[in-house]
Amino acid sequence: MSIGIDLGTTFSCVAIINPNNEPETIVNFNGNRTTPSVVAYEDAGELVGEAAVDAHRSIPLEHVIYGTFDVSILKCKGGGHFEILSSFGHMHLGGQDIDNILVEYALAEYNRGRARKFPEENLRKMKRLTESCTKAKIALSSHDRPAMIYMDMANEDDEFSVTITRPKFNELIGGMIRGTLSIVDQALSRASLTERDIDHVVSAKCRVSQVFLPNLFLK
Repeated sequence: MSIGIDLGTTFSCVAIINPNNEPETIVNFNGNRTTPSVVAYEDAGELVGEAAVDAHRSIPLEHVIYGTFDVSILKCKGGGHFEILSSFGHMHLGGQDIDNILVEYALAEYNRGRARKFPEENLRKMKRLTESCTKAKIALSSHDRPAMIYMDMANEDDEFSVTITRPKFNELIGGMIRGTLSIVDQALSRASLTERDIDHVVSAKCRVSQVFLPNLFLK
């Protein structure tokens, strides 16, 4: 059996090559395909993944979760063995950048036509808004149904919510995702290959990149 482990700075993922010789992601104890790359140390012991994120709720989110974008090109040599032909990535580009795009969009929607703008100086409110955007990103990366970004303001008469559809999500992050294609080109160049030499594309981050990458590798 072959197993691949992606120890990402935002999320980690484990996959195997199943009996049908296809990549298959292993779900964690919570049934999720990715696990937050977060560890918390408490008196009772260590917490990992979602439990560690919950333990960090009092810490600003940007101090907990970052991200990278990496591309590796592998050659299947049979018998479950692979050779890494090249690897290239961006150390400061990842899931948090998508969160920031959604936060900026949500702030613009909230401030539209309002005399009283969103209190961006309030770290707690910004943290809660960012968490809501992260949940929306995860939902939109998993299915085509719209997701809600919601912020419960202190004043009940000043509630805020905005619906993000999948097409709008693709539009918002399209520029950033297309910018990653240069990283793909670098990885291909290092392996002395072209996009037409690639037989399969596997994304550990579910469907976000799969919205844009397939056309690049059409034969």
